[in-house]
Amino acid sequence: MLEQTILVIQQCIPPRKIAENIALIVEIIQRNLLDCSIYIISPLPCIEEQQAFPNVNGIRSNAFLKYIFQILPEYISDDKITMIDIFAQFYKDGQVNTDLYKDGLHPSDQGYQVMAKNLKKYLH
Repeated sequence: MLEQTILVIQQCIPPRKIAENIALIVEIIQRNLLDCSIYIISPLPCIEEQQAFPNVNGIRSNAFLKYIFQILPEYISDDKITMIDIFAQFYKDGQVNTDLYKDGLHPSDQGYQVMAKNLKKYLH
């Protein structure tokens, strides 16, 4: 029952509200950690066949996840924040690369290697 309640709550939050909330978190960090570098990493796609919820639209949908990251710059426009899009790195031949996942949602060791390779170039 609790899991169903959480799903309903998640479904009720529109992507723009999620972006606003991320922007608020960034603002709080910036006010409290003046010299902090902030990196925002795109959500990873999921293997929808394994993780989608057919009766609740939008949850764990790759289109939904991608859209949130696409609109985020409308809410966060600070040049000191680095936006890192690794969404596409988890695709192969137009499909989510299943080799990069343990369970359709969480990266496998190989998936974490792809993440590390792509994030390494941003870290000093």
